[in-house]
Parts: sequence; C-alpha cells; structure tokens
Amino acid sequence: MVSSMKTTNSYLRKVIACEDCKGVGEILIDPGTHSKVYETQTCRTCNGSGRLIRKTTVEYEPYNEDQKVMVRI
Repeated sequence: MVSSMKTTNSYLRKVIACEDCKGVGEILIDPGTHSKVYETQTCRTCNGSGRLIRKTTVEYEPYNEDQKVMVRI
C-alpha cells in the first residue's frame, strides 16, 4: 500500500538580523533638504530590536521507489 500522506514537523527557528535596518533597529530618514543631518525612525519590521526570527517548515513524505531522487549520505 502506497501512502501519499505528508507529515509536517514543527518550525525550524533561526534568529537573523533585520534586512530593513541591517540589525541596528533604526532607519535613517532623509529629510529632503540638502542638509547632511538625517532623522532616525524606529524600524517597523523588527520594532527596534534589530533582529527577526526566520521560521522554516520542514515536510516529510514517504519514499516511493518509483521516484528518482538522489540521496546524499
């Protein structure tokens, strides 16, 4: 009997630097003048922490002999 059921494992989690603020927690805002003074604003993506949690879902399914899949050992 061949089963096509997939089981899902829990999330794999990894802490990464925020891509928007580059891990600083603040974003520089150009005031639009020719001044070299920039305003800072708290990053909305990471809420100022500078870090995010990347979640990756891992799915498993039964191996089928008919599938030509390379297995790395």
